[in-house]
Amino acid sequence: MWYRQGSVAVANGSAIVTGAGTDFVANAQVGEAFVGPNGRPIEIASIQSATQLTLAQAYTGDSNGGQPYSIQPTSSFARDLALAAGLLLNSFAMVRDGVGQGLFPDGTVAAPGIRFAADQDTGLRRTGSNGLSLVSAGQDRLLVDPNSVTVSGTSFVVNGASSASTPIARFIGNNGNGQIAALPGLSLYWNMGNGPQETSFVYGAAASSFLTFGHHDGTSYKERFRIDSAGNLLMGVSAAGTHTIHKAVAANAGNSVLDVSSPAGIIATFFAVDQGAAASSPAQTALVVRRDGTTLRSINATGTVNTAGADYAEYMKKANGCGKIAKGDVAGVDRNGELTRTWADARRYVVKSTDPNLVGGDTWAAHLGQRPEAPVYAAPAYDGPTEPAEADGRSARDAYTGAQDDYAKAVVAAEAAHAAAMKDHAAALTAWESELEEARQTVDRIAFSGQVPVNVDADTIAACEAALGDGVAVYLVAVARGAGIGVTAVRETDMTLPLYMRRLGAVWAIRDGRPWIDVQHG
Repeated sequence: MWYRQGSVAVANGSAIVTGAGTDFVANAQVGEAFVGPNGRPIEIASIQSATQLTLAQAYTGDSNGGQPYSIQPTSSFARDLALAAGLLLNSFAMVRDGVGQGLFPDGTVAAPGIRFAADQDTGLRRTGSNGLSLVSAGQDRLLVDPNSVTVSGTSFVVNGASSASTPIARFIGNNGNGQIAALPGLSLYWNMGNGPQETSFVYGAAASSFLTFGHHDGTSYKERFRIDSAGNLLMGVSAAGTHTIHKAVAANAGNSVLDVSSPAGIIATFFAVDQGAAASSPAQTALVVRRDGTTLRSINATGTVNTAGADYAEYMKKANGCGKIAKGDVAGVDRNGELTRTWADARRYVVKSTDPNLVGGDTWAAHLGQRPEAPVYAAPAYDGPTEPAEADGRSARDAYTGAQDDYAKAVVAAEAAHAAAMKDHAAALTAWESELEEARQTVDRIAFSGQVPVNVDADTIAACEAALGDGVAVYLVAVARGAGIGVTAVRETDMTLPLYMRRLGAVWAIRDGRPWIDVQHG
């Protein structure tokens, strides 16, 4: 049917046709013929709107408005429609035989087989035989094959709501055992049994910075040991400034705290004992061992004790004005049992230890008490609500935000208190170490048995060498050197009882320029 509604305005030499009361969009097609006032058909090239179309050629008749017209249908529409339908069917065949049946192309990391119009490098792709990958930002993030699942990226996050005994996530071995899972508040556990309660390790509670190992008995988590934020290994305690093994057993009753063993059996055992007497300077040694309060024993060895030292020594108190005694120097002992460098005050004579293997009398600083220990920082526990879901409402969100603010303030307060405590500790430690050094200057280590070198003059060395060369035993004997105490060499053949009573010991040999003696106090 020809279309003639309304009227048109045409202009000579123009291809534009303007309609009045027309609807070209609904009633005309490109390729149909426009017959204007001049009676000649012209092909329609395009339709712009209901009242405007463009001809394929310029209009050659007179310019007029309000003119009658007609639009003559042609067979081109049907032909073009058939061609378009053929092209559509031809191209859709791939969709029909592929995606239409659920068959997608493999794709690549840059263009996954299943992807998104607004994000072309994110989606799902096939990596090979029985292989699948989730792709994000042009990279494989989750690779799945028949034997493994591989996750790449900076983190792998699983969020879920569960009870205290129901895991948020779980990774289970093919026999149902060896599960690795996460529990609320405990973060991670490793289950070596058949149920989620048989826990082997757990990473600490929320808002903490330590690693704990323990066991979940189905009701609560039982900690066995932990590694705190400072790297301290703690067993039996939850906070300490050093590696600590603690067992709550009665002291002085033969209860063991730690056994060290080998395939042959127990090598060493540490028993629970009381504090006993404090060593003078526990900070300046490798090991401090307390004693049993009943037997007063510290160490019981079934074999020998080997040390690098050459003599046994004891701490002795210095008399006022004694001054410094160098290693290997000879000193006297006055009537009060105190060390002196004055000949007139001396009643007996001793040598200062040079390289002791054991030292007794180490109680000269017991009055100072224990070395001040640094305070251990313990972060306050967070006991507020967990982060609410969006559906929980404004009140829950406000309560959570308020609890977080309060906890942040508590942490700041705890850190400030710890900083103040550390400052006080530094002052206390400085004062304690000053008093320790002051006390140390009042005592010296004196050799009581074993071998020691003695500081002597060149004449004494020469006399010792001559006697040893003659095969004669020679002794070092204390003698007066002015107001002080000196040493002389006395051959065994020249020894008298008064000299023998002042002997320091028999000379074994001259080593490194000094005579070595076996200690024999006169």
